Amino acid sequence: MRKSELEQKLHESEYRISKLEEKIAALQEKNVKSEKELEKANTSVKVLSDTLYDHIANQVRQLVSYTDEYKTFNDHRFQTFSDEIYQHVANQVKMRDDRLEEYKAEQKDELWMRTFGFDNMMAELQLSQVEMIAPGNREKLFALKDTHVGEKCFVIGNGPSLKPEDLDKLKKKGIFCLASKGIYNIFEATDWRPDLWGVSDLDYIALKKDDINQLTGFPKLVCAQAYIQKGIQLKDVIYYPYIQAERTPRFFNSDIMRGIHFYGTITGKLINIAVYMGFKEIYLLGCDNSLPTKKDENGNSVLDDSKAMHFSKEYFKDKKEMQEAYQNVGNIEQAWDFITKSFIDIKYNCDMLNVQVYNATRGGKLEVFPRVTLEEVLR
Repeated sequence: MRKSELEQKLHESEYRISKLEEKIAALQEKNVKSEKELEKANTSVKVLSDTLYDHIANQVRQLVSYTDEYKTFNDHRFQTFSDEIYQHVANQVKMRDDRLEEYKAEQKDELWMRTFGFDNMMAELQLSQVEMIAPGNREKLFALKDTHVGEKCFVIGNGPSLKPEDLDKLKKKGIFCLASKGIYNIFEATDWRPDLWGVSDLDYIALKKDDINQLTGFPKLVCAQAYIQKGIQLKDVIYYPYIQAERTPRFFNSDIMRGIHFYGTITGKLINIAVYMGFKEIYLLGCDNSLPTKKDENGNSVLDDSKAMHFSKEYFKDKKEMQEAYQNVGNIEQAWDFITKSFIDIKYNCDMLNVQVYNATRGGKLEVFPRVTLEEVLR
């Protein structure tokens, strides 16, 4: 190769090398700029990161502060609520304790009456007072005790369900019957007569004393208050001591010499008398345990005299007499509620004495005693 050609190629190589060196220098310069930008970016990121972490730290501090404030508020609220609960419980306990003390006092009074024989005292006072106007009354009442031990009897009510033919069936069977008040209004329709008759309604006694005096052929038991309280003297009657108090529980003296309690109904008293006489099966008939009612202008339940109340329309001679007889009943629904509760207590006491009481009434509203039909009893 010629020298000139080699020199030519050498110059070209040198030229290329110089261009490469320029490119390398340019790249190095560019790299320096990139490093500066990267360093600047890193600085910016660091600043941003620090700001972000400061913000997060502030938010955390604020959240902690809010949490502490809420906890304090919540603790206070729960403490207040807890205090209210404890106060409410304390009030309830105090009310319970106060009522317990009242109950103890009531029981103490009740125990006094039982221990010192309140019923005995009242009964003895009544019997002694009656003895002055009816000598031998005490002996007559005592003579009824245990005269029908183990037998069955019927207590006849005056409800609209009572039928003369039912009474004829009882007469045919010769079953002992206790009846009350205006049962004599059915005598014209049947040959049946009660074996014992009773009354305790003072308003009724005052209205019907002449009719009562005319009744004959069976013992007539009248509450002592007829004479003691009303001054009414009746002929050929046996006065029984009557504890006229709405006591709870309604006492049941199987020995009526100690007094028969209120009960709100003569039917309850006749059951008591039947127990005294020794009967072990007692059947109710005509004891509907209801009266027709309507609402007065004050919303109270009052007597509806337009509907049948008894087995006979002639039970009272007129509406005026009927209204006088029921003038002290007051709210009839409340009165019948009291009577029903009395029957519940009577049933409990009869169960304890092993005396079975059944309801053979055709219909009616008395569901305290087991239901039976008259036909199955007579069968």
